[in-house]
Amino acid sequence: LGEHINNNKIDFHSHSLKSIITTGEMLFDQQRDTIRKAFKINPINEYGANESGLIAGDCEHGSLHTMDDNVLLEIIDNDGNLVESKGKIILTALNSYATPFIRYEIGDLGKIDYDSCSCGRNFSILSKMEGRIFDFIVLPNGERILIVGIFVFKILKYMPREFNDISRFQIEQP
Repeated sequence: LGEHINNNKIDFHSHSLKSIITTGEMLFDQQRDTIRKAFKINPINEYGANESGLIAGDCEHGSLHTMDDNVLLEIIDNDGNLVESKGKIILTALNSYATPFIRYEIGDLGKIDYDSCSCGRNFSILSKMEGRIFDFIVLPNGERILIVGIFVFKILKYMPREFNDISRFQIEQP
């Protein structure tokens, strides 16, 4: 919708629209900019999981604050060691009594920062979010390229007409 508004130079201005909340998939900077330009509003990104609900949310300064009173997040490397760098996100849901999730690997990559934010909130900050562990193509040199649904949509959208009959495709990694 934002792309449509921007591409067609529609002047969208609504006094009733107070916020736009995105959730369910990573919000990339380009998407954030598209929304901001189209609706003249800073989108609020939420990060969550079916297993725990809301895990983190944007503040007005753009930091993705974790809900430290509801979840405990840890970052581990491929060997299961706790790290302070980017790694696999491990979730403990503190309010899930019927079905406890303790040190559950949710399949996402990120980093936790404990720096203070200019918004004044004392919650930790999730940074360097990279999305799902399996949303990458690994090149022969080890470089990883993020490939998510929106990326695939763009590829199909701009494919030459002779490929319009493609209904499914698969990317295979050696």
